Amino acid sequence: MQVDKTTLTDLSIFHADEDQSVFSHLNFTHTNGGREYLKGLLNTPLTSINKIQTTQQTIQILQNLQKEWPITLINNGALLVIEKFYETAIDQYPQHPAPINSWIYSILHAPDYSITKYTVTHAIAFVKGMQQILDLFEQAPMNDQITIWANDIGNLLNKPIIQEMLAVENNRPLSPLQVLKIGGFLRNHFKRAAVALSDIFCRIDAYMSMAIAGDKYALVFPELQQREQPFVHANGLFHLLLPTPVAYDTTLVYCGMSLFFNEAPIREWEFVYGKVRSGYRIGEGDRYEEQFLSFGMENENSSYSFNITRLKYKNSLIFMFGHM
Repeated sequence: MQVDKTTLTDLSIFHADEDQSVFSHLNFTHTNGGREYLKGLLNTPLTSINKIQTTQQTIQILQNLQKEWPITLINNGALLVIEKFYETAIDQYPQHPAPINSWIYSILHAPDYSITKYTVTHAIAFVKGMQQILDLFEQAPMNDQITIWANDIGNLLNKPIIQEMLAVENNRPLSPLQVLKIGGFLRNHFKRAAVALSDIFCRIDAYMSMAIAGDKYALVFPELQQREQPFVHANGLFHLLLPTPVAYDTTLVYCGMSLFFNEAPIREWEFVYGKVRSGYRIGEGDRYEEQFLSFGMENENSSYSFNITRLKYKNSLIFMFGHM
């Protein structure tokens, strides 16, 4: 599907007042990055059945992992702390941390030591959360997207000091040696990996947001098939923004120059400019009702005429489009 900003606005996917947008109803992200990735997903519809089905599978897998998701270990605050750590000037750590020189550093460079300790605490929670996510992925059914995330997370966490961080007991105070050893590793050897892990989590956060929204609003996944002509059949359609929606069913079948809508809601046509001719006829026999609307579009370079006919025959509405 190809859409532009005007279409997204008309559909209320996005809105100047965010509370009036579909995006706000689907946004259950926990990070700024996840929020931006979710916007990107809604702003760029997928272009193939394979990509759509992979996304559906990913969301369904995440729906089954919600209860065990480590939301208390990874949040926007933790990611911001780690990001700011790499932007902050800090006095150089001891080249070879040991109990004595680590303790001296904590005294003589107290402000920088406090920043390091605060960051290390959040970094430990972050890598523990990513390890939990990896464990959940390895126990769940895998698809292409989950496999990519799992492999990337596993490779980025496959470092000896990360294993030491994972072994730190919860709520146990860190020694100055642990703080400086882990802090030095984070600052000098883990920046690129930290950025990559944060990016992966934000992407997962966006997909998990859609999984949460799917459960909250009881949304379903449409079944997609490869066909030469367009065909849509949907039951119980409603718009998320309506406070008390009335669901309706619709079917679209392409046939020649006609689009057949079974019991579709009738909408009024509006034209801002052009020459308009309209009428209404009732036929005999099987009895049909026909509304036709003809209009011509003109500008300084060209003119164009088009005819739209809405034919109600038995239980179907047929919109026929053709040149006049």
